[in-house]
Amino acid sequence: MPFVFSWLLNGLYLLLITAVAPILLYRRVTAGKYRRGWNEKLTGRLTRQNPERLCVWFHAVSVGEVLQLQKVLDETLLRFPDAELFITVTTETGYDVAREKYARHTVSFFPLDFSWAVGRALTEIKPAAIVLVELELWPNLVLTAKRRGIPLILINGRMGAKSFKGYSRIRPVMARLLSCFDVLAVQAETYAERLRTLGAPADRVTVTGNIKFDRAESNRANPKTEELRRAFHLDPAAPTFIAGSTQDPEEACAIDAWQGLRPQFPQLQLILVPRHKERFEEVAELVRQRQFRLVRRSEVMAADVPQDDDAAGTDEPVIRLLDTIGELGACWGLADIAFVGGSLTNRGGQNMIEPAGYGAAVLFGPNTWNFKDVTEALLSHQGARVIRGPEELRETVEELLKNPDEMRRMGEAARQFVATQRGATERTVNLIAEVISSRGDDRLLPVDEATKKKTFWLVLKTALLALVLIFIGRRAYQLWEAAPPQQIRIHFGWLIAAAGCYLVSWLPSVWLWRAMLVGMGQPLDWWTALRAYYVGHLGKYVPGKALVLVIRGSLAKEAQVNPLLGGVTAAYETLIFMATGAAVSLALAPIVFPATMEGWWPGQQEGIGKSPFLFPGLVAAATLATTPLSSWLFTRLGRKALAAQMPSTEKAPAITAGLISQGVMLTCFGWGLQGLSLGCVLQSMSEVPLQVAQFPVWLAACALSTVGGFVVLLAPGGIGVREGLLIEVLKDQPQIGPTVALVAAGLLRVVWFVTELLGAAVFWFAGRGPQSKE
Repeated sequence: MPFVFSWLLNGLYLLLITAVAPILLYRRVTAGKYRRGWNEKLTGRLTRQNPERLCVWFHAVSVGEVLQLQKVLDETLLRFPDAELFITVTTETGYDVAREKYARHTVSFFPLDFSWAVGRALTEIKPAAIVLVELELWPNLVLTAKRRGIPLILINGRMGAKSFKGYSRIRPVMARLLSCFDVLAVQAETYAERLRTLGAPADRVTVTGNIKFDRAESNRANPKTEELRRAFHLDPAAPTFIAGSTQDPEEACAIDAWQGLRPQFPQLQLILVPRHKERFEEVAELVRQRQFRLVRRSEVMAADVPQDDDAAGTDEPVIRLLDTIGELGACWGLADIAFVGGSLTNRGGQNMIEPAGYGAAVLFGPNTWNFKDVTEALLSHQGARVIRGPEELRETVEELLKNPDEMRRMGEAARQFVATQRGATERTVNLIAEVISSRGDDRLLPVDEATKKKTFWLVLKTALLALVLIFIGRRAYQLWEAAPPQQIRIHFGWLIAAAGCYLVSWLPSVWLWRAMLVGMGQPLDWWTALRAYYVGHLGKYVPGKALVLVIRGSLAKEAQVNPLLGGVTAAYETLIFMATGAAVSLALAPIVFPATMEGWWPGQQEGIGKSPFLFPGLVAAATLATTPLSSWLFTRLGRKALAAQMPSTEKAPAITAGLISQGVMLTCFGWGLQGLSLGCVLQSMSEVPLQVAQFPVWLAACALSTVGGFVVLLAPGGIGVREGLLIEVLKDQPQIGPTVALVAAGLLRVVWFVTELLGAAVFWFAGRGPQSKE
């Protein structure tokens, strides 16, 4: 049952990735995102530095969670000095910060929650425990770790009201996942109660406090803060207003407030810190449009860069922009008044603990549900204020500047509150150490159960394959034993003909894929297309059809084709191939299964009926009706993604619509060749010539079995499913029967596999030489 659930999840993930692939492609080309880590994410190939040592796996999603881990990692190393700490992150910015902050540890991208990826990752890492920060409940990872006996620990856990409401709708699933954890350490009793309500075992839920309080610095004279003060040329005697972790339009609100207060407070200094690095340029342009002078941290990073002394001691309006990652914590130490962003928008707030720790007067908007406990505590200690909008922000900053004693009182109240909340890190690390130590020395490196299981299934599959081959060989020997030599040559000739039909049957699909890419301005030549297609097709023999598309996209890169676009177009070609096969199967169903199909369509009489083209026509119309939608999605998103670099993509909609229509017809031709391939295999086992009238049966059998193998993801490449469907179609046909159907199914698989292997080898080596350019 867990196996079935995991592969159902895999199917859902693949559908989701296919749906958002054009968006990812667009963001990759236009914003430079999603370019790194795909090998680790898709395959789970994570490499340790010291495989012989005890390993603890920590996972943090992005920058905020990465920074939280610093003291936890330090304390864990004090308890286990010989351990290797393996850190995974999801986002690219988080990865960059982790590599910079934790250079002594192993840092990698987190694998996507496919069963094969997380299984491979666990096999490679062999963790003594997995530590997840805040709330990371990936089902395949959690369930696989539980099955392998690897402890799961949640630290600094929290669950907002919105998340709780959503998770409550799937309470049985949440209860199953939460019960897999050995420890659920949360920030506050509110979160603990929500986890218990969702089904978490009460004895495993512990309130440890928020580890962000332990990380909060209180010394404004620390080296990093002083470095920023010098880089920005701030006047220590002048008040500083910082708007940090901001989103659009919060920067504009801060600028408006600062600009409106300058006539009264000309020495007021403003620093802007956008939440996401993708918006650094946008905010810089906003400052320029307001015609203020801009000082960017990224331009004064190196000590040998000459700095502009005009930024200090001048009446010219200057706005500082902190456009780096990982320095906001130190920057809050410069603030007299701190506005914490994400609170005037629907973000739900950001971390206000750091500015409170420095003793700044903390301001935030009304939308802080992600930090409800912290905001309520700060407000109850009178260490913060809520502002409802841009005008109230300006009024509150003005009030505090006019009343410095109140500003200092607010800051001191916030600082004292933070000081009373420290100690969560020690409590958290105590729980981690207790879990690891309780496993005993003989279990510090868990037994690789996955390897045993994989070996068992490999042996079982090999044994079954051997039995099938023995059966096929015996049957073939019986059929050919009494035949004269020339007759044996004829039998093998039919098999060679079957291989040839199958090999040629893929050419329409190769043509369609290449034509799509050429129409999008991608320079894919025929040799590279054939090589990528045939080699990539071998990927279907492993779990996960997506690997076929990944291999094809990667190999097409040799011809300067965008690999992600190569994979996306391969996905569309595969969808056309599958849809055409499904249409062929349904259209021929009244002929192949006359009794079963009786009554399905009007005018049917004695199997085939008076209107034999009505049902196939409806199926074909339904299939072709999806063409405009597919064409629109493919061309619109692909054209936007590449318009800046390839002006020819403006013609893509018309080109692609025509290609898809032609592709449907050509793919039908390919299916016909596959049907002939099956007919040749059947003829190789029969001394009586088969009837040409049986061609629709062969064609339907091939189409139905192949499409079934694509749809059903419970076996690698659909092996077993395809053979079963093939046998089901053939077993009741004249001159065939169940025995010949079984042999034909196995023999056809062997012929197809050998053909694909030889085709891949031929085009692989042919593609390495001089290529024919069109």
